[in-house]
Amino acid sequence: MLVSDFHYELPEAQIAQEPLPDRTASRMLHVRRQTGAFEDRVFRDFPDMLRTGDLVVLNNTRVFPARLYGRRSGAKAQPLSPHNPATRDFLHGRVEVLLTRQLTEDPNDWECLVRPGRKIGVGEHLFFGVRDDLEAEVLSRGAFGERRIRFRPTTNFFDLIETLGHVPLPPYIARADRRGIASAIRPSTPASGARSPRRPPGSTSRRKSLASCTNAESKQPNSHCTWA
Repeated sequence: MLVSDFHYELPEAQIAQEPLPDRTASRMLHVRRQTGAFEDRVFRDFPDMLRTGDLVVLNNTRVFPARLYGRRSGAKAQPLSPHNPATRDFLHGRVEVLLTRQLTEDPNDWECLVRPGRKIGVGEHLFFGVRDDLEAEVLSRGAFGERRIRFRPTTNFFDLIETLGHVPLPPYIARADRRGIASAIRPSTPASGARSPRRPPGSTSRRKSLASCTNAESKQPNSHCTWA
């Protein structure tokens, strides 16, 4: 299999840069299994397309603001002359860390990608936030340049990540991320580009379907997820 097998024409004008205010108006492609015919629909049509006994798989994973911008301590950098005006920027320059997965909770170790890679060696300390709210130490370097870092213990780690972190938007989204964007681009259920539409009060449906709600971390169905 080649990467080129996945190349296809996608005009820039067809790439949405912002989610619709009304998520139920998102477009949905309906494929009829019996005939293979394609039909353009909107997601608010989805409940009426369900038949008795259908299984709806819901994805409740969240977009994680995994990109952190901070500075390094310069502990492992080569010393420069104090008369060099670039000394401070060289030793304590800006760093970028992309958290890819949590390895252990206690201690709080993460696998990540870093930039600039050449200046972030093992033993380096990284600081994030105006008041150095988060601190991490680089423990090791992987075969492909990834790092293992350990965050200093804090009681509100994920709250700080939500505050300091940035959503790593794909390259075809030509704008910076914003606060609140994580909930706006949260994976939809089912995979159609929109959240499940809520019916107006008093509205009922004769069709009953079974829903399974899957969490990306646990891989287990959650009993509180239902569809009626």
